[in-house]
Amino acid sequence: MRWMNRALGFAAAAFLGIGSVPSAMAAAVYQYSGLPFTNVTGVYTTADFVSGTITLSNPLAANLSGASISASILAYSFSDGHQTLSGVTPTVAVVSTNASAIITAWAVGLGPFGAGGTPICTTRGVGAGLCSIFANADFATTAPATPGASSGVSLSPGAWTLVPEPASGILLALGLAPFFLVRRRRAG
Repeated sequence: MRWMNRALGFAAAAFLGIGSVPSAMAAAVYQYSGLPFTNVTGVYTTADFVSGTITLSNPLAANLSGASISASILAYSFSDGHQTLSGVTPTVAVVSTNASAIITAWAVGLGPFGAGGTPICTTRGVGAGLCSIFANADFATTAPATPGASSGVSLSPGAWTLVPEPASGILLALGLAPFFLVRRRRAG
């Protein structure tokens, strides 16, 4: 019985220790999955698409309307199949969310802004013209505003998902561990 008390004490200490980790655990990662390009030139093909992640200091609030999230971005990484852009501050990052804090409209542009937009841009329902000449589209180019540059466009943008943070799973596993130990001990 003493071993069970120790196991429960360890689980409680681990739960409290992990639960008290400061704001680093509050970061939220949003993943974007675009649809394949439908209009392509140069190196782009209809198998290419825009995808990426944005890490924010905190999860998005519900019912945002065209809110700039640039100041909350800790990191981002986006790819179009031919180039990957990573960093901390995108050219533009504006979102709207619904009552469940799910991203429903957005404009995210990465890279230097030119007359043709940014090298990688995804937009739907907000910020048209902020990061691309297209509205409601995923857009990628190897050289904005350069005649003859390779480009890919999907006029049907993809969707965003909130990536579950791993600490919850760790806490659940630590909380359930003593019960599995008790069961194993009784069975053995």
